[in-house]
Amino acid sequence: MIKLIDKVHLLIFMVLGILLYAQEKKQFPNVPVILQKINPNTKTDSWILVYKSYGKDNILRQSGAKQEYESQSSGFNIGIAEEDEFYYIVDFSSGKPEYITDLNALRKFVGKVDNIQDAAVFAATEGYIIDEEFRDLAANYYEDKSNYYLDLGKLTSKECPYQKKHFTLTIGKSAETISNVKDNGPYIELYNKKCTNNPRLLKIEKKKNQKMSLKNQKNLQNADNFYETERLILRPMNLEDAEFIFELYNSPKFIQYIGDRGIKTVTDAENYIKNRFLPQFEKLGYGNYLVMTKDGNHKIGGVGIFEREGLDVVDIGFSLLDKFEGKGYAYEAALKVKSIGMKDFGLKKDFSDYHQR
Repeated sequence: MIKLIDKVHLLIFMVLGILLYAQEKKQFPNVPVILQKINPNTKTDSWILVYKSYGKDNILRQSGAKQEYESQSSGFNIGIAEEDEFYYIVDFSSGKPEYITDLNALRKFVGKVDNIQDAAVFAATEGYIIDEEFRDLAANYYEDKSNYYLDLGKLTSKECPYQKKHFTLTIGKSAETISNVKDNGPYIELYNKKCTNNPRLLKIEKKKNQKMSLKNQKNLQNADNFYETERLILRPMNLEDAEFIFELYNSPKFIQYIGDRGIKTVTDAENYIKNRFLPQFEKLGYGNYLVMTKDGNHKIGGVGIFEREGLDVVDIGFSLLDKFEGKGYAYEAALKVKSIGMKDFGLKKDFSDYHQR
């Protein structure tokens, strides 16, 4: 009798464990990985997935023999894309190349929802997005025997300030429809340059009509400063870093996850620094900083506070050479530049132009 009870308890624990595992939330790693794992509607031995960034095609997946195709000037995205970047698919199943360049065509190409990636594509055709910047809220999922459950974002207001909400979608594995939508509320509000009520824009306009204050003079002086963390040294990028920028911006992971900046020579890198990095330092006092290790003074990456075109909010970004990843350097450097922005440049309000909830 005791052995029978023990077996029943064991069975219950196994069932509960399976259920808990099945409902464990997982994060979508990024848009390229999602698109690489979709299943075409019909069996096709030959198709390619292309990521185009700043005029350059990068083949992310190739099924079957490589064939000739024409580069496309437009495409689709199921996430949030930078300007001049998109995806498209070339399908050779009919004997000639057919180009999938919009979400409706992508939905037809995917067809039946065979996996969670197909479900994400299906949701994208309904206006939902994979927001990689807020994975915990708008880029994760779990599933059970009958349904996929996707936590995704959606731009719900184009009035100023713009607003995004995150939703939990229930997509049936057999019905292939969105059977339930749970509104989880807004998770980000932001202003862009077209918003006349943008507090940062109003602040900038006010500064234009004033003489340079002592604080602004201090900001310009800070543009030449070196900053230290426990293991790192940060200093403003300059033309002496052209060879390093050429190496960093042409590393495979930088091109895959950030984009191809079209830097094909060291001279291109010099021009990029001259036209992109230096003007922001001259204008604001802060920008893109070189990251070096204290131990050996190795140049390992870049981290900075950036003004993104199209959005009038400041943003922290970083990139490292592959061999220096996984050591906590990026997190350490990002914390430092945030501190620089807030303490040296008074960006506390500017960072809060968007609100994470």
